[in-house]
Amino acid sequence: VFVNEAEKEFGKFSIYEIKRKHLLAYCEARDKPTVSQETIKREISLLQGFYKSKLNSSASADMFEQSPFAGFS
Repeated sequence: VFVNEAEKEFGKFSIYEIKRKHLLAYCEARDKPTVSQETIKREISLLQGFYKSKLNSSASADMFEQSPFAGFS
């Protein structure tokens, strides 16, 4: 869902490569009549928690400022 076919294959990219465009593509892909907006928000929140967890354990604080989740609603 995160990666276009022209880019890397799913599972072949780092969490640090996720960009805002990937989050938008994810939301568009999930936006179906059978999926509520709250479900999509929870999924994005879960992804954000995972992203923060990975950064907390391995990256510098300036990576948080570059987070694709910063200001994403």
